[in-house]
Amino acid sequence: MEKVSLEEGPIYHAPLDYGETWGQGFAMGLLGILLTFAVGYGIGKLAKGA
Repeated sequence: MEKVSLEEGPIYHAPLDYGETWGQGFAMGLLGILLTFAVGYGIGKLAKGA
């Protein structure tokens, strides 16, 4: 790879940071879980009503 000037880099960059401490990481993880369930619940309600 060095001979052809290619560099390694991450494939994916997360759009949000989980914070520096375990408390921030826990809070952001909990928020992500709640948002996921809320979106799933909303989609389920829409699908049931249609």
